Amino acid sequence: MIELIDVRLLVSRTPTSLSHRNVASGASYGSGLPFECGGDQSDAIAQYGEQVVGCLNFSRGRVLPQLAVNASMGVDAYNSERLRMRLQVDGDNLNNRLNVIDFGGLFSGNAGGPARSYNIGSTRAFRTVSRRLRK
Repeated sequence: MIELIDVRLLVSRTPTSLSHRNVASGASYGSGLPFECGGDQSDAIAQYGEQVVGCLNFSRGRVLPQLAVNASMGVDAYNSERLRMRLQVDGDNLNNRLNVIDFGGLFSGNAGGPARSYNIGSTRAFRTVSRRLRK
């Protein structure tokens, strides 16, 4: 019998551009790594808390599957011959789920995914315009 240890799947939609605007979305899924705990479930709750232990399946000895949904949107705010300004908004883990990646690893200990987060940024690109000299 072959047992699948971990499955990671990354699904994303390629950016679509609509007159200087783009939108992208994606999701990542992990089937859950196996773990070994030195005690029972009540010991783990006392040490790590009920929220973290709720992401574990003690009967199978595996971390529950994880899912993170991400999205991004950008727009060109200003575009001229010499200057281009772009605004972008990114959202990570939009479902705001606690994702336990690894629990009780031999070398790494416990690992969890980041909480919901948003980023807003702007970029500016300056272009040089070459002018020919007349004789």
